[in-house]
Amino acid sequence: MNEVEFILIAEIDFCYWALKEISGQLGTSPKSPIEDLIDKSTGFYKEKTDQIQKNGEELIKRIIKNKTKLNIDSKRDKEFLKKILEIK
Repeated sequence: MNEVEFILIAEIDFCYWALKEISGQLGTSPKSPIEDLIDKSTGFYKEKTDQIQKNGEELIKRIIKNKTKLNIDSKRDKEFLKKILEIK
């Protein structure tokens, strides 16, 4: 394995780790129903989920790009990206 391959694999690993971290952000909810209502009425919740979705999309695209460079099958990643894009 040469240095470029090592860097591409490390970036793929980082992207998967970052996806795990942002998926954890989706699971965190406000502490009370009142906070939830405030977030929804001000649009904060939508902005937050839109940003998380955008970050996830970018990470998956980087994974696909690096896997393509390494000739690694990225079929599952492409399917995941397609599902994320359908949500928009």
